[in-house]
This record gives sequence, C-alpha cells and structure tokens, in this order.
Amino acid sequence: MSPRPLMDMTRSSSQRGMATTVVMLLTGMAITVTAMGMMYGVRSAQEQLMVSHATVSAESKAWSAVELVRLYLKDTASADLSALKVGQMVSTSIADLQIKVSLPYNASTGMIGFTVSAITNRGGASASSATVEAIYVVGAAGQSLLASTIALSKATNMSGSINFIGAQNARFSVDGDVNLGGSVSGISYIEANGDIVIGGGIQVGEVFANKSLTVNGSASTTKGSAITGIKIASGGTQGTLKTNGNVSMENGAAGEINAIGNVPITGGGVRVNYVNSGGTVTCPGTWWSSYTFINARGTSGCPTANVSNQVPASTLVALTPITVKTVKIDANDYKSSANYIFEYVGGKIRVTVSGINGITDGIFYLGKYGWQNNRGYNDFLCAAVDASGNCTVPALPTSVRTICEGQSTSNGCISYSNGLWKVSGKSLAPGVLWFDGNLSMENGNYYNTVVATGNIATTGSHKIWSLNFAGYGVICENSYPSDYKTNDFAGMYPLAFCDKSGTKLKSNALGNIAYMSGAYNGAVFSGGTIKEGASSEIFGTIMAGDVFLTDGSSTVHGYINAAGQGSAGNNDWKGSTTIDLSNLPSTYNPAETPSAGGSSGNSGAQTATVKWTRYL
Repeated sequence: MSPRPLMDMTRSSSQRGMATTVVMLLTGMAITVTAMGMMYGVRSAQEQLMVSHATVSAESKAWSAVELVRLYLKDTASADLSALKVGQMVSTSIADLQIKVSLPYNASTGMIGFTVSAITNRGGASASSATVEAIYVVGAAGQSLLASTIALSKATNMSGSINFIGAQNARFSVDGDVNLGGSVSGISYIEANGDIVIGGGIQVGEVFANKSLTVNGSASTTKGSAITGIKIASGGTQGTLKTNGNVSMENGAAGEINAIGNVPITGGGVRVNYVNSGGTVTCPGTWWSSYTFINARGTSGCPTANVSNQVPASTLVALTPITVKTVKIDANDYKSSANYIFEYVGGKIRVTVSGINGITDGIFYLGKYGWQNNRGYNDFLCAAVDASGNCTVPALPTSVRTICEGQSTSNGCISYSNGLWKVSGKSLAPGVLWFDGNLSMENGNYYNTVVATGNIATTGSHKIWSLNFAGYGVICENSYPSDYKTNDFAGMYPLAFCDKSGTKLKSNALGNIAYMSGAYNGAVFSGGTIKEGASSEIFGTIMAGDVFLTDGSSTVHGYINAAGQGSAGNNDWKGSTTIDLSNLPSTYNPAETPSAGGSSGNSGAQTATVKWTRYL
C-alpha cells in the first residue's frame, strides 16, 4: 500500500527548512521477504546477495521498508525531495525501524538514497538486526529508466585505450562475455552474464561474472566474484575473491579467498592472507608459508600451522547470478515524436515537419535555388521540386526555410544514395531528426536528437549535443556558438522542448538521447549498430538497437545502451575511447529515456525504482 505522510510535504520552503525530521507512515509490513527477493538483488561494491538469502526477520522487515520507501518517493514532488538532507531522519510508526537519507536528491539524475535499519525481538534471545542502503531513481511518468550506466547485450571486447572519467558510481553491465585488454582505466564496477577476462595492467574496482573470472598479466581487482570459478594468473595483487566454484591461484597475491569449492594454489610465489574453502585447499608444499590463515574442510600438501577445518558459514554464502537489463529499441516508436522525418520517395528527399515554431506542419521536399542575393540556397523546404532537386514551388526563396547550415551557402548538408543518408556541413536546425535507412554523420557541430531505422556511423570532425544536453539557449534561442550561428534558423525551435514563457526546457526524456538506431519490420529487426569513429564527440545518451562500436579518437559524455536485438557481431571498443561522465548539465538526465512512442512532456505523475542496494 502507498505510504501516507503524517506531515504536509507541500508546505512552503521556509516551513520545510525548519523541519529537522521528516515523518511518513510506513505500514503494511506484511510484504514478505520472499516477495521482496523476487524484486531486488543486492549488487554493490560490498555484497552480491539476493533478498532470498535473508533468513532472519530483521532482514525481512528492512526489505519491506525498502519497498515502502519506494512507494513514498513515487508520490512525493521533486521539490520536497530536494529539501531532504543527508543524515536527516525519517520517523515512522513502526517500532525499531530507522530510516535516514544517505544520498541527497539529484534533480538531474533523479537519484536519492536511504539507509534502512531494522531490529526485531529487541532484548530477546532471538534479537536480530539488519541495515540496507537503497539508491532509488525517481523519474517522470512516460519514461523508462536505464538500470545501468552502460548496458551492452552482447559480448564486449575492449582492446584499445579506453578511459572512464567521473565513473566512480557507474554500473557497467554486459549480457555476455567481457574481454578487457589493451589499456583500460577508470572502471569501478563491471558485471557480466558470461565470462570475464582481464589482462594487461588493468585495474578494476569490482567485478562480478555469472560464469568465470580470469585475471592475467599484472591486472587486479579490489573485489572479484564469479559464480562458476576464478583463475588468477596475474602477478598483481587481488583484494577479495568469492565464488560458488573453485579459485585457482597460479600467481600473484590475494587478500582473501572465499570459495564454496576447492582452492588449488599452484604457484610457489603466491601470497594469500586468508583462505576460506568449503572444499580442499591444495598448497604448493608443506614448506609454503605465504599465508595468514586457512579455513577449509580439507587440505592437501599444506603446512599445519594456522590451519583449521572450521569454516565460518558467513564466508560461504552462495552468490546469486545478476540479470542485465536493457531497454528495447525500435526507431519506429519515435517517428511520431520527430520534428523532421527524412524519407526518400520517388527519387526525392521528402521531409515531414512537425512541431517546429515558424514552420507549418506538413510535407516538404529538400530542394535548392540558384545563386541570388549574394548567396546560395541549398536544402530548403519546398512544396515541390523537379527531378534535379530544384525548387519549383515556391518559385523564389522568399517564404521558405532551410534546415541546413553548410560550410558555405553554396553547400548543402544532406544527401541520400542507395539506402545511406549522409549529413555533413556546419550544423542543422535544432530538433528531433528521424531517418529511414542508414546514416553517416560527418563533419560539423549538431544540436539534435537523431534517430535512424538502420545503422549510424560518425566520421570526420564530428560533434553532437542532444537537445537536453545542449540546453535552452542553444535549442530555443538560436544561441549557437559564434562560428555556427546562422540567421537562417532564427525563430525555429521544437515546441515540445521549449518553454518560452519560463525560459527553460520542457521535461522531455527524448531529448536526453543523442543517437538511436535500429527498427523492427514486423518481427524482424534490422540495423541497430552505432559506430563512433574518427574524431567524434557525443554529448548525450546512446541507444543502439544492436551493438556499439568505437574506433579512432572518440568520446561519449553520457550513458550507453546496446540492446543486442540484431545480427551484427559483438561490441568492439578500440582506438582511443573516452567515456566522460563528469560535469553533466542539469538539463540532461542520462538515466531517463522515453517510453515507446516518445515523450511529449511531463504529465506530473512519476515513477520510482530501486537502482541498487547493499547490506551495511
């Protein structure tokens, strides 16, 4: 049931500022731990337990409260959430339940955090306690929330110079195998539904594999977890290793090993502090002494000092497989939300315009006029064009608009040939662009959300800012940088994004997306590859229906989702690739994407989901 606030959360800001305690009624604690175990998995830098492992009533009580806080957030305005401070207590009507704010509300990402501490049977012989931290994402209705910062639905290979910036809390999820080679830096957490192999000198904060984990070269991880087994061939120093299977130590060092299976230690130079094994620990020989303590059901070839067959049960709790979630992608769902729809019909480029200030909604054709008035006229929206692309209606360029800023007025921006669109110029008019076919985005600076039914590739010196990333001034006031500003776009702005009276962007999740690719024709999916190459920089979320590829010198400022719906190969990142999640503007909410059919604005309702949880 929905929680009911005991105090008016809609009071003035001055009244809110005086409140030191927020009070809400959390009832309906009959939600069982089994039901909660179906809803949330504990995935963090500290634990990989599911709620189904909760065996004491305190854990059940805490997890029920996690859900009730989510219901509270769902019904609470963002302004009230912004008033909550870190450490602020949330009073409830339930005895021995403590809730407080652990992460302040971020209006840009929608994230807010709470710690929930529960005690049952206080003072009794069966007293127990549990504390859970939960991070939530609150978003507007009509939007989908990306579960991970980067979610890729096929095997992923990183072989170039890959650098993550500002990704301390980023969640990197892969529905397949992962191979980290080359030079990869800045990954704090990565999980995979398959095997994970880390090589070279790569250092990763935390790793979780539904299958096996292999660490080679001099690579290391602070915490490595794998369902089926772990192999350490690296000369580096590992932190904590945990598996339902075996841990094979061939080289290097580890702080702690927790294995339900066996732990064969084959390298004489291996150093381990603590080993906990539900099977047999095999040592290099009785002479080997590079350990602090061994707890195992059995040993083979090991010394007898500091060895016990009493294994703490808490070290052998089974890991639960993770589930990688991605968002289904179909460019056709967003056609009706586009401002400019590009289709090649009867040998002509047809553009359907909708929702642009200064242009009447309707069907136009891209055409040109001859040189006049000391300028060229290319890529204008004409009612009719001839076979050579010359505008015939209207006859003169006095009452028509262009959507192209070419390198000069003598140059156009948009061309089509054999199923491939090419865009190359200085810029295009702001708005949502939708292309039927494959798309090559080349030289220029663009302030658009771009959707294509086929594949998308970037080449040349290319930069793009999604509508929300670019902000109000650029999108709504024609405030392009000086080298790209043109009076040809004056007064042309997307109505669904611009609140002119409030001088701000309207809430519209579609504007978070820079590129989206791939579409269904019935049950058959095609396209969906996004390849960022040459010298490209993307500011906004990438939504690839199949795979995301990088090459050359490329940078992404935003989230990445590759849904793996197509028949292309795997995700392959090479060259020099940077994922920079620092200094994102407040108008860009990377976790929000529109639900199918696009987003025309915020209806006022909102959603709240649990992004991640952990035991404390």
